Amino acid sequence: MEETIKDTDYEKMRGIIDRILEHPDFHDVEKTISESKILRFYINNEKQFIATFKKPENFPHMIYLETKALFFTVLTDLVIDWLKPRVDKIINMIDFSFTQPLLGEKHSVLPMKLKNFFLESIKEKEVRSDYLGTRNVILMNYLNRYLKEFKHRRGYGTKEIFKIKGLTDIAHYENFYKCCAILRNLAKMRLPLKHGNAEKHISYKDTEDFQSFRDDYFHALEKEISEKFGEFPVVMINVSLSSVIKQQLLKDRFEAGGQLLEILVERSKSFVQLGKQDARGAEPPDKSWFNTARRNIKYYEFNSTFLDGLYFIAGDNRW
Repeated sequence: MEETIKDTDYEKMRGIIDRILEHPDFHDVEKTISESKILRFYINNEKQFIATFKKPENFPHMIYLETKALFFTVLTDLVIDWLKPRVDKIINMIDFSFTQPLLGEKHSVLPMKLKNFFLESIKEKEVRSDYLGTRNVILMNYLNRYLKEFKHRRGYGTKEIFKIKGLTDIAHYENFYKCCAILRNLAKMRLPLKHGNAEKHISYKDTEDFQSFRDDYFHALEKEISEKFGEFPVVMINVSLSSVIKQQLLKDRFEAGGQLLEILVERSKSFVQLGKQDARGAEPPDKSWFNTARRNIKYYEFNSTFLDGLYFIAGDNRW
């Protein structure tokens, strides 16, 4: 009987959230963006939600903390269910043939390993918030476009971007960096760690506010890599982490190619299709975005030379 009540409560809460999503503000909006908007809406209207939850037809038998937790659980489940088939589409956009020279006979396990990791990582709110950047950098041809230009121009960083043994052409590198765009979620996931006598779940971002956890976090990260990512090329792990974590903290794991990936993923979050820019002579979308990032380099903390290179490439190509 108790389980039936729980199921009924879950469906009631799903109905409340579905009605919120019917509002015009949420039409044609990605579910990962809707999640953040609903959370803000909830915070701004918490008193109204309390009153709604107390209504006889809703959850009069539950205390507010229980209904609040149920609301967040149902919302999270809804977004994850929406993301799961999209993970398949993203994985299918990667040509994994490049992994054979890197992994030999073990290369065949990588697609499923990466997919399972992606599905596990989207349980984290921070990963879901970055989903658009991950999706767009893979699906919208960003990597191929800019990797070709860096290779052609042979400017700063080209050697670092294209130094991986066994990869011979742009297509190999494009698909390698696509994998890294997914695998960088590792640095955004909360890892279990012990700090003194306490057990906590901490992400890299958390250590920026709580630096006393930093050593424990990196110990937990290395443990996670050794236990769960043995089938992945070490260089792929390192590039992925380098697109999130500061160079001085990664030490021997740092790879400069990760800093280029970091910029392209961030740019991809607000992707504008080429040719859709303002017809009145405004700057092309990529050039405009990179220029704004250059002016706000202290905020973004991007590699300034990579950023300059992207800006000039975008300008020359009217991107």
